[in-house]
Amino acid sequence: ADDDDDAADDDDAADDDDAADDDDAADDDDAADDDDDAASGLAPGDLIVTEVMSNPAVVDDSIGEWFELLNLSSDGINLSGWQLSDRGTDSVTISPGKPLTIPPGQYMVLGRSTNASENGGATVLWAYGADFSLGNSADEIVLTEPGGAEIYALEYPSTFPNPSGEATQLSGDLLTYADSLDLAGNWCIATDAGASS
Repeated sequence: ADDDDDAADDDDAADDDDAADDDDAADDDDAADDDDDAASGLAPGDLIVTEVMSNPAVVDDSIGEWFELLNLSSDGINLSGWQLSDRGTDSVTISPGKPLTIPPGQYMVLGRSTNASENGGATVLWAYGADFSLGNSADEIVLTEPGGAEIYALEYPSTFPNPSGEATQLSGDLLTYADSLDLAGNWCIATDAGASS
């Protein structure tokens, strides 16, 4: 009767499993917990990758890789607790120890190192270190929110324009590419790497 799995005793009545730190989705009082909290309301395409440095030349890949995100939603997006992964073995939880929020319409860069004097001059706001890396020819950048919903996945092919030392950026009208962001023809060599960050 006191089991949280009991449908009649979960979130409906003000009983002993509805205290301040329980799984009450209505109050969202424990959003960091992986329980029955409501989803964030984000949809695929609300957060996208706009620029990728997968093959740096001035510095080693182990400190020079990064990618840039753009928040296309109407609300701030707190990335703390999100999962960054590829379709293989790389996976890391974004865990800055504090909110890591991208305001609406703004950019944020995540990368291997936050030290601009060592990483090639990129303004990286959170470093994923060695837990995630970007393949030089083909790879994936997958962003999953704490509730388990995949919000964005860039699966870039070997035909991406990513020569050594050059970043690749999304070109044209971003909003028209909602279903085809990974097509090589929608990307070009960045004219000013990291400028929008």
